[in-house]
Amino acid sequence: MPERYVEAIMKFLTGRDYQPLKPRQLARQMGVSEAEYGSFREAVKRLRDAGRIVWGVKNALMLPEIGTSVVGTYRANPRGFGFVVPEMPNRHGDLFIPPKADGGALTGDHVVARVMKRGKRGGEMVYRGQVVQILKRGESRFVGTLQRSDETWFVLPDGSAMPTPIVVRDAGPGARADAKVVVEIVKYAAPGELPTGVIVETLGEKGDTEVETLAVIRAHGLEDEFSPAALAEARAAVDGFDPADAAGREDLTGLTVVTIDPPDARDFDDAVSITRDHRGRVALRP
Repeated sequence: MPERYVEAIMKFLTGRDYQPLKPRQLARQMGVSEAEYGSFREAVKRLRDAGRIVWGVKNALMLPEIGTSVVGTYRANPRGFGFVVPEMPNRHGDLFIPPKADGGALTGDHVVARVMKRGKRGGEMVYRGQVVQILKRGESRFVGTLQRSDETWFVLPDGSAMPTPIVVRDAGPGARADAKVVVEIVKYAAPGELPTGVIVETLGEKGDTEVETLAVIRAHGLEDEFSPAALAEARAAVDGFDPADAAGREDLTGLTVVTIDPPDARDFDDAVSITRDHRGRVALRP
């Protein structure tokens, strides 16, 4: 089936070391058998008709040149600039977005960027871009530290996905500076302004090990609780345990096992126990 080769061809062509090859040469490089070459050629035709690849010199397969605009995902850099990663790869690759040309885009946003020439470098044309439209926001919730300046509350987001503070109009009763919180943006920033948001969860005091762990979990959208189905399965496994199933295994349930890790450790290594044998000798067991 041609579908199996479509993305494989695109992955090969976008590789850093790819040099333009004719279809037959590319098929050999990719290990396509003669029996499958017809499907491979059909995949090449589909990609060409969709404008995702083009014929180059001597009918070699290449990615298309960059156009006048690029649609893709914006990635911000802490130093102020960013890049748009095209949803349809081109020969130029990611489009550089200079400082103050992001159009208010944040990391993860789906955007349209206008492409402009910067001149030549090493005989190759260099391009830069300007975000002209945000098609869809990528993130609306961020983890950060709550702070206060005069009468204004704001959140300093962790990481680099949101490079500016988020103003909180109403931090709520009991709000404390240096609390780690989850904030949801309700109004994205216009040029020269800061975004505004509301606190949807207070995680605890900044710097606390458990709080910082939970902050990472929230930032990456990870699950931190077992589902009811998983808990029910675990209870059923415990209720259905038959001591006879332990036959042939060494029973260590009577030992006191300790580690040398501090109370706030998240990873326990080298757990040991100490026992005395019938001759009074002390044995250390890992």
